[in-house]
Amino acid sequence: MAIKDFIICSISLIVWSSCSADVETENMNVIVPPSKESEAKGDYNILIIGNSLSRDAFSYVPGIINEICPNLSLGVDILYIGGVGLNSHWNYISNDIDDYILDDYDSENKHWRSIPQTIGADVINSKKWDLVVLQEGSITARNFENTHKNIDILGNYMRGIHPGIKIAYMMVPAQPRGSSYLGNYSSDEVWSLLASTAEELRNNHDVDYLIPCGTAIQNARYTFLNKYGDFGDLSYDGRHLQEGVPCLVDAYAAVQSILTIIGIEDVSIYDSI
Repeated sequence: MAIKDFIICSISLIVWSSCSADVETENMNVIVPPSKESEAKGDYNILIIGNSLSRDAFSYVPGIINEICPNLSLGVDILYIGGVGLNSHWNYISNDIDDYILDDYDSENKHWRSIPQTIGADVINSKKWDLVVLQEGSITARNFENTHKNIDILGNYMRGIHPGIKIAYMMVPAQPRGSSYLGNYSSDEVWSLLASTAEELRNNHDVDYLIPCGTAIQNARYTFLNKYGDFGDLSYDGRHLQEGVPCLVDAYAAVQSILTIIGIEDVSIYDSI
């Protein structure tokens, strides 16, 4: 599939999206087509707090944005522990438990640096963050009340340290059709629960922004892109996204969201075509 056709397809899928995949990011390189020169300048720091789903969703994001907006100094750190939700994050952060892995994007050398046994509070206090992206656990995210409570605790903590910081919520993907993780639900039913939680968070002003990384994936499952995935439905194991095209669909959805949040109105992913 031509890169132009893929990007057009990816953009058409950005309507409340979500996705992820458990992949090695240390030597990950992304091929991005030539982009329009942007006037966007300055520094912008983003901290993502989540698990393997957010790590995989953002793996390609810094490289793509750096290509689209070469004058923007974008700092991206992913603070994650595999399989945990936001309630566990508060426990780890408030008690200085060093179970985190920190993936820090080196924009100069264009690769990720992975630092194990990291204390979350140290990272949160290490620099001025402009945006924190919070990602709930894939099961907890089906329930608004639990997610609302967790977002409230972590959001207030972040705002207390960094007044003026913006809070974004990243939707996780619904598990693919045929996955044992669905329980008694269908994949579309789970996606509907995830979307409802995200909408309630926004309507309740718990978060400033939504990053739609599940609808893009859920919509993609009804296109020819669905053929990508060893498990099927864009997944390689019934839970995470397959590396490659599925993760890129997620990444392009996240990229356009980040550009909008930053306020870069003159640039879009279409400028890369």
